[in-house]
Amino acid sequence: MRRNLETRRKGTWRAKVFVGFDNDTNRRKYLTRRINGIKRHAEVVLRQLLVEVYGGADN
Repeated sequence: MRRNLETRRKGTWRAKVFVGFDNDTNRRKYLTRRINGIKRHAEVVLRQLLVEVYGGADN
């Protein structure tokens, strides 16, 4: 399970979760969200994305 939380600029974060590969192009697919606020809020959003993609399995 690939996940990433990176800062874009002061007070802005990007949460990115690996979804899988595109069957047609064989490229990686990611689900991303932009978060305005503190890092703790961005971590909460990242965990919500993980639940959305993997159904709560944190492997």
